[in-house]
Amino acid sequence: MALLVALWEKVSMTQHHENDGMMIVTPSPTIFSSTPPSPSHRLLELQLMHRWSVRTWTGLNSSVSNCEELLKTKLPQEALSQSYLLNGILSLAALDMSLGDTDTDASSAAKYRCIALEYSNRASIEFRSALSQPNLNAGELHLLYYFATITTVLYFALRQPSASALETLGVAMTLFLGSPRMARSSLDWLVYSSASLAVNLQQLPPFLPEMLDLLDDGTRVAVMRMEVVRGLVRDRQSLYDPDKTITQTKYGFVHDHLASKSGATSGYFMTVIAVGGREFAAAVTEREPLALFILMYWAVLVNRVGRGGGMWWVGSIGRDLVREISELLIGGDIWGLKDVREGARWARRDVGIRQLEMEMSGE
Repeated sequence: MALLVALWEKVSMTQHHENDGMMIVTPSPTIFSSTPPSPSHRLLELQLMHRWSVRTWTGLNSSVSNCEELLKTKLPQEALSQSYLLNGILSLAALDMSLGDTDTDASSAAKYRCIALEYSNRASIEFRSALSQPNLNAGELHLLYYFATITTVLYFALRQPSASALETLGVAMTLFLGSPRMARSSLDWLVYSSASLAVNLQQLPPFLPEMLDLLDDGTRVAVMRMEVVRGLVRDRQSLYDPDKTITQTKYGFVHDHLASKSGATSGYFMTVIAVGGREFAAAVTEREPLALFILMYWAVLVNRVGRGGGMWWVGSIGRDLVREISELLIGGDIWGLKDVREGARWARRDVGIRQLEMEMSGE
């Protein structure tokens, strides 16, 4: 959500007008049906909106300036004008009630999961309809990015047991980085608008090398291996910019450390995917060894965030990614590098996976 905070700050003044300090929002006609909802349905939606306002939003909080205001206030207000956004919020809240409470009984968890799926399906249908509208304009783009983030979270949380972690992440990256169809149909204003990832990435704080001193010795030594490996394979062609992706991954560890010390929850790790962009996603899909090595470190970061409990939707995806990636690296093009083997050992140890001694030896 860090990127969306910068995005909201740019568009909020142009999307609404003020009246005595109160934001005025014109609800979408599709928000309200000609048939009044039943009392039980109305009560359910009030319950879900309450859940969003007191807890669910914290699972998306990047801990950057104004993120709390965006998630608690501005995003629900924006949702009044777009039914797909509102249903996305309700779906996340229902899923939070299904997965986020350790004391929820199995029956209630299953019920809220079904509710989450229902709202998610509604939101997806409405979103596809919104994308197909001929009058789609740049002023609505920030809403599409909001929904892309919500959809990514839903996809992680509703992960199919039969899907591998890498398959799940591949789809999630596509959702988070934006629809290719949307990019083709609106390329000019998508690239140059204030809502684009490229523009908003410029708003992220710079990474200072001395920030790594905040990390414990084991983590600091481990994350530096990414740069070492990058230097050793520098002559190999990459589809993306490995240096920027590595830098953002290192900053993600620092940001997570600072957030955990303050007792906060941080979703800053998603900025790594944004920095890598579609090119990084493509490299992962192509199983480029260096991209997988970097992604393995990102997976450790995701697992740490999920272990903290605040990001209830993360689940076991980080741990599963480390397992799958480390096994893919074994015997591959860069496995002969000591730092690759040591990095894989560290990653498996950090997420609690037993070492594969014979395979990990590199002999």
